[in-house]
Amino acid sequence: MSTPAMADTQVSRAATLMGRHHTVRIISELDDNGPIPQGAMNAVFSPFIHYPVHNVLRALRTRGLVTFDKQNEHRLTLTEAGRALGDVFDSLARWARTHQYPAEHADFATRVKSALVLLRDPRTVSLVAAPGADLGSRTADELDLAVRAGLVVTDAEGRWSLTDAGRGLREPLALVAQWAEANAELVNVRGPGRPAMRTIPVPAVTRATAAGPAKRS
Repeated sequence: MSTPAMADTQVSRAATLMGRHHTVRIISELDDNGPIPQGAMNAVFSPFIHYPVHNVLRALRTRGLVTFDKQNEHRLTLTEAGRALGDVFDSLARWARTHQYPAEHADFATRVKSALVLLRDPRTVSLVAAPGADLGSRTADELDLAVRAGLVVTDAEGRWSLTDAGRGLREPLALVAQWAEANAELVNVRGPGRPAMRTIPVPAVTRATAAGPAKRS
């Protein structure tokens, strides 16, 4: 039987998997535009992938998110698990856009990856997911990431509570949890083939940084 702590860890593992190098950009490209012929992959992906494209795609295939469709001219396409990420990413991006996270002006991939950074932390997942949780019992270390992301706030008497952003994060969090449960065999895979995840700093909510144009908004 899974415990709340185990579920939080599973969500965090899923968020780490989703946020790895170029995963959001590649999944979104295929979700928006459909399968890509092998001969067109370099032209499509090279503008934002600064590594050999075949290495990045091999890692995504190892994770079970993309495949080559042998019945359709070996076009690169999403697996069932990969297609399901489209709705997850859209929900994360809507939350980030609504709450101007990490900044008022950010592209789709930046919004999604920044939201996933929050969900990589099991303590933040636990804090957001637990209805009516006693935030007063949380340590400063447990609350640090949530404070910097604008998910919690303290009143004049020192009582902590979730902000609108914190409560709003529950919807995309639920979708990440559902995906993690449905694809537990992918989430729990350990071993080679996963390139290191680039660390994305968590900015304060008041920080405004310019970002490039987004394909999705």
